[in-house]
Amino acid sequence: MKKILAAVIFVFSAFALVSCGGDENVQCENVGELMCPGSEVMLCANESKGTGWFEYEDKKYKCEGKHEDIDCDKAVEEVYKACGQTNCEYESGSTCDYQVCTDENGGRWYEYNGKKYECQGTWEDIDCDRANSELTEDCENY
Repeated sequence: MKKILAAVIFVFSAFALVSCGGDENVQCENVGELMCPGSEVMLCANESKGTGWFEYEDKKYKCEGKHEDIDCDKAVEEVYKACGQTNCEYESGSTCDYQVCTDENGGRWYEYNGKKYECQGTWEDIDCDRANSELTEDCENY
């Protein structure tokens, strides 16, 4: 995920060096090897509108916000899921059913009722105590 975010920052910072007007100011870069090895994933940005998105298999995954407040985390996760780099499995707890998700970078999170509960750290240094606690609380109160 860190490699992808670095690519996002690079593409968006490149627009600071370009001063073109109009809506034709779209720049794209293939980040497929970082996100979905063997596939083409285009990271695109429109400097004049301050927007960004990913394109994978003829589908757009839009970043949220604009200009300095742009956030591509959700779009990155959607692309990971679309190309099979994120693995989610359903599990049953004592109070609810939820998904446990992992990605190729060692990240882990839980999904329940449209909400995401992220663990801290990656691989061996992962800490899911807070995420488990929040998930359990929301499951019990739903």
